[in-house]
Amino acid sequence: MRERWGDAYDSTYNADADDLWASYVLERDAEVRVVELDGAVVAVGALVPDGPGTGRLVRVAVDGRHRRQGLASMIVRGLLEAARTRGMAAVRVSTDRPWTDAVALYRSCGFEQSGEDDIDIHLVRAP
Repeated sequence: MRERWGDAYDSTYNADADDLWASYVLERDAEVRVVELDGAVVAVGALVPDGPGTGRLVRVAVDGRHRRQGLASMIVRGLLEAARTRGMAAVRVSTDRPWTDAVALYRSCGFEQSGEDDIDIHLVRAP
């Protein structure tokens, strides 16, 4: 997060990022996927239940030194498989409009734009 936002990063706005396990698995019954290399976490993402039959991808991130290696796509594919296993009919994700790499990632994984507002682009797909 700090890499993306630099000095504008506000940890109070992103308190969930301090403890993904507690924020998502314990509190929201999420599925989490992690990629470790040499004992270090280099990619992560979560699928959170988001209403009847629907999930939402959150906190999909890859360490900057390991981008462009297919890790984000691997995380997203694993979370879509988890959504299928849970019987979800749709998976949603939102990302801020200027983050064109994230939008391209989700589109390459089969997501289609379902809306947008002044801040975010919203995408959806069946798992």
